[in-house]
Amino acid sequence: METYKTETHSTKANLTLETKLATMWLDEDGILYAESKNPNAPRTPEEIAETKTFLESAAKEGKIYMLVNAVNGGLPDKRSRSISAENLNKHLAALAIISKSKTTNMMAKIFLTAFPPSYRVKLFSEKDKAQIWLKEQITSR
Repeated sequence: METYKTETHSTKANLTLETKLATMWLDEDGILYAESKNPNAPRTPEEIAETKTFLESAAKEGKIYMLVNAVNGGLPDKRSRSISAENLNKHLAALAIISKSKTTNMMAKIFLTAFPPSYRVKLFSEKDKAQIWLKEQITSR
């Protein structure tokens, strides 16, 4: 069985989490980025717990504005989606999802329809448009 190193770095300027599934960091504009990197990596309870703790740390200053780049990511299983929905509803103000996959976009729309979030969500195919939308959400709070 492969082992992966999980690292969390925190400074006053940023907060970073590195796992087998994604790299996450909080930038100076207040946007939390999540770059998916391994579509085949299993989502373990430990991984989910680490991500939850990271979100709680990032949310200490208030609600989170998050950009998820799912271009290199896989589809989470039902259990992971359920846990994520609960955690994201607690901490997010807005979520931009970048995906070029029609399947991922369809699954996201179905999930968001079945479990309407308490925050704003928009799907994008380009990172720069997602960043602009999130910055608009931050300035309109």
